[in-house]
Amino acid sequence: MSPEFVQCALIISKEELISQKSRWYIAFFRRIYMKLTLIALMLTLSTFASANHCSEYQDRPEYMNALSALSVRQMRPLYEICESERIMDVEVAPSQVIRNGEAVPQMVIYLHYSEYSCKYLLDRKELTLTESRCFSTF
Repeated sequence: MSPEFVQCALIISKEELISQKSRWYIAFFRRIYMKLTLIALMLTLSTFASANHCSEYQDRPEYMNALSALSVRQMRPLYEICESERIMDVEVAPSQVIRNGEAVPQMVIYLHYSEYSCKYLLDRKELTLTESRCFSTF
């Protein structure tokens, strides 16, 4: 017999020894390993993504003034809002509220946490908090 035939026969006999159940276990553990690897990669990348949430508003003084007013109202420094690991995203946008038939200019600030979000309405002229509420994001 040639050595190639013996090697081929050994491969076939190894395949015959593996039962259907052990093939299933091997496939199952491969899937688990791939999922764990993917989760580890996502967690690693998300740690680098925790940057300054207010950086996109640095060139907009009206937006930064609204964020500063909110930080004063919450009695915490502005950097804590902008760089907190608990806060996933910060949104600031101009808005209007109709009161007594008149449009009142407002700034809307959303602080998105992983388990809930908070919405804050500030008067655009006086930068006073007119409304705040938090709600579940699930």
